[in-house]
Amino acid sequence: MTDEIFVTIAELDAFYGLKPFQIGNVVKLIKGKANDKEAIRVELPYLGAVGVVAERADQVLGGTVSAGRLYGRFSEVCYAQVRFTTPNAVIAQIVKGGHLHIIFAVDDVLDTENVGHGPLN
Repeated sequence: MTDEIFVTIAELDAFYGLKPFQIGNVVKLIKGKANDKEAIRVELPYLGAVGVVAERADQVLGGTVSAGRLYGRFSEVCYAQVRFTTPNAVIAQIVKGGHLHIIFAVDDVLDTENVGHGPLN
């Protein structure tokens, strides 16, 4: 993956809205089940699913890639860091590196002090 891949997190109203998202949050992107070949679920610790990576052209904001374009670029799980919010969507940047996997694995608690010391900086 390149360093500058952004995605739109959409369908927030079906979950918790914008409330759980803050600039700098790290979200987990998980490939969907076989019945929807390009679905990518977005999760936060403790809350679980909080949105999906946008698939439809009317959801994908400028400068971001659709779920279909991202789907083949990772195995089952990857991570993204929230960079911007709009009234109806969140824009997150895909993060390279395995250190974020460890952060999610430890009791699903984010150590926000360590997030900024990875491949994005």
